Amino acid sequence: MKKSIKSLITMLLVVLVIQMPIMVFAKATIPEATSDFYVNDFSNVFSEDEKSRLIENAVTLSDEHNGIQVVVSTIESLDGDTVENYAYEMYNQYGIGKDDMGLLILLSTGDRQIRIEVGLAMEAYINDAKAGRFIDKYAIPYLKDNKFNEGLIALQEALISEITDCIGSEENQIETKGYITPSELKTETTSNKASDDKSRSNVLQIFL
Repeated sequence: MKKSIKSLITMLLVVLVIQMPIMVFAKATIPEATSDFYVNDFSNVFSEDEKSRLIENAVTLSDEHNGIQVVVSTIESLDGDTVENYAYEMYNQYGIGKDDMGLLILLSTGDRQIRIEVGLAMEAYINDAKAGRFIDKYAIPYLKDNKFNEGLIALQEALISEITDCIGSEENQIETKGYITPSELKTETTSNKASDDKSRSNVLQIFL
């Protein structure tokens, strides 16, 4: 009898050990992008006017600057996934940015976590340190007060402004000095190295 109980316990432990990696690393199902694409408001934090404002900002950037895309997504829960993996998977699934010149702002309202996923080529304009500063300055003050819509609008507009300013600076440098721009150098370097999506940059902030 004791031997049977011991064998049963051993079998249960084996099953738990086998299942543990699956539970720990379980991936949430990423919802399909909405028809708006630039705003995927699954947590319903924006009004229709606010959505239109965000979309207009993003479309203008893309049209004027060769397909650079900034996407804002909100979700209610990570469903047990990490925000790092969720943002990475969403960025890839949505195919954000021409030639990896894209940026995803992901907010999980239930988990109170915000993350910026930055395309490899976009690092020429927005690196990790800069993205972190922008979250702290433009988003966190609103998010702490549950003003999710205001924080995300402020963050998106600040990032787009920074990107356009960097591009304008590059164009001036080309006209006056005639040398290759940082973004062109980044694109050239990226095209010559082995493909590795995991090298994309990202910044995470948790707000209380």
